[in-house]
Amino acid sequence: MDEQNLDALIKLATSVRELTEKVGMIGRIQLAVVDKLGENDDRFQAKFMSIVLANDSFREDFTEHVNEDGDDNAKAMMMDLNQIAHDLREDFDEEYTDG
Repeated sequence: MDEQNLDALIKLATSVRELTEKVGMIGRIQLAVVDKLGENDDRFQAKFMSIVLANDSFREDFTEHVNEDGDDNAKAMMMDLNQIAHDLREDFDEEYTDG
């Protein structure tokens, strides 16, 4: 690998590390805000979780985590949530697409 490519690779790695640190900080700030806002507001908590779990990729990752580390109640809850997401997607597809 020539020096120019090595320098570009080092810059890229540095940028990725810095971006990861910034995203982590934003995540921690968001967690603090959500924790405070949701402290005594069940409706807020439910809405927040529904928005987060509506993201298929995140829900799949979270489901995997729950299946590995969760108790039976958490696993049952995730099964229900995944079924609801599946049903909603099917309903949407039937209503707004050709099939």
